[in-house]
Amino acid sequence: MKKTNYKQSFRYKNSNSNSKLDLNTNTMPETILRPVHLGFVYLTLFIALMLNLLPWGSWAFMPDWLALVLLFWTVREPRLVGFGIAFALGLLMDTRNGMVLGEYALVYVMLAFVGTTLSKRLPSFDFFYQTLHIVPILLSTRLLSLIIRSVLNGTLPNLVALVSPLLTALFWPLLLWLLLMPQRTPVNVDLNRPL
Repeated sequence: MKKTNYKQSFRYKNSNSNSKLDLNTNTMPETILRPVHLGFVYLTLFIALMLNLLPWGSWAFMPDWLALVLLFWTVREPRLVGFGIAFALGLLMDTRNGMVLGEYALVYVMLAFVGTTLSKRLPSFDFFYQTLHIVPILLSTRLLSLIIRSVLNGTLPNLVALVSPLLTALFWPLLLWLLLMPQRTPVNVDLNRPL
């Protein structure tokens, strides 16, 4: 039996077409991951919340760690992390800011909705294309937050705050690598271990 590469090009069955269909060139190779532990999910969300609660978390250029981790888990495990957790974390962030109660709750629920919508599509891309998908999602959530603040305060939004989602999206490949590390199978496989 001949072994084929997953990036091998195939020709269409249609005889009129001479073009090639290149399968799986932009996708990551499929790997079987271990099931995620619920405690690990909540621990990472708690750490991200604590990073946002640090004194420098309110600077304009600081990444929104909680939004990034929340988006990651809603994409990877939409049944474990959903709208209720996003809403509760948003209320916690609202109490930290002393702003309008419900601003971050609305933004994080919108983020969870987009994450669950893209949960089937986004993991099939490689790191670069996933980051390109993450940038407009984070920009739209920050823009929604700025619109809410400007409507309620009666002031024009500070567009410098739109730099933070760009910086946050740069951490997506690192976060993807770190949070998927416990789920990867070991390199040295022990035949006596069940997983």
